[in-house]
Amino acid sequence: MNGSSDYGPDYLGIILKSLRSDILSRSAIPIVIIRLVESVILMVVSIGILVQIRSFVSTASADSVIELTDIAFLFRYLGILLLGIILFFEMLEVLLGSIVINNAVLSASKEKVKHSLGDALSLIISRLDALIVSFALMWVIYGLLSRLAGIVPAVGGWLRMFVYIAVCLMFFIVYPYVVVDGRNSIDSIVSSFRHFTSHYVQVFVMWIMVAAVKLALLAMLTIPMIILMSPALVQIASDDGAAVSSGMFNELLISHMLSAEMLPYMFLSVMALALGIGISSVLQYGVTARYYYEAVERTNFEQTNE
Repeated sequence: MNGSSDYGPDYLGIILKSLRSDILSRSAIPIVIIRLVESVILMVVSIGILVQIRSFVSTASADSVIELTDIAFLFRYLGILLLGIILFFEMLEVLLGSIVINNAVLSASKEKVKHSLGDALSLIISRLDALIVSFALMWVIYGLLSRLAGIVPAVGGWLRMFVYIAVCLMFFIVYPYVVVDGRNSIDSIVSSFRHFTSHYVQVFVMWIMVAAVKLALLAMLTIPMIILMSPALVQIASDDGAAVSSGMFNELLISHMLSAEMLPYMFLSVMALALGIGISSVLQYGVTARYYYEAVERTNFEQTNE
């Protein structure tokens, strides 16, 4: 008998419990901190890129040609640097997220277990190889599928979005399988895929609900900063619009973005966005863990005792 057909997860209850417990837990703090640190690093690197671009633009005249090979090399190097920074912090977040997953499952199962720092480090180390390999494999699979989707004329962008959603759904509970069940990376990915193919409706409902909550959280944190920035943005649009005909649009836009008036707004906006991303990530880990407990662990336990 398929237990999932008789027992469905409490979608709203899972999200509310995660909002009440997981994002306010001590295990959420490191994830939020690394997102803030990442945002500062990325902002510094991005400002460096803008400075270089402004240098190229300002030194180029109508009769001169910018060395395209130098620009291509610069952007290739900076692109690799940005990708490396993003991947490093993504992987670090996964490792810290394993603690959120473990604590959320313990909370859902009513086990009153308190973890010390040593316990948390032991958990990460014991699952380190499986978490890293799972993370890498999912990136590779998404990259390959996205690349294939991109070669389709006209609809490549839509296909890439579809691929992203499909990968999120197929791998929705990979990390709980690694952290809670102690499975290796391949087995966790296969198990998550099998769960999705057998229960695609409830996985999709859970995913779309948590995605909506995450978007709402991001909007609550970022929209106020955009409103505060709006007068400066209007002024920039006015100045740059007048400069389009003179061919100075790009140079003025970059100068505005690097101005002393805009940098504080940019910094606060990036920090607000990073805070929202960190909280959303904690919510994602907590929801997937609690969903895993209700849809997999608890269902299996009930089937065993029938």
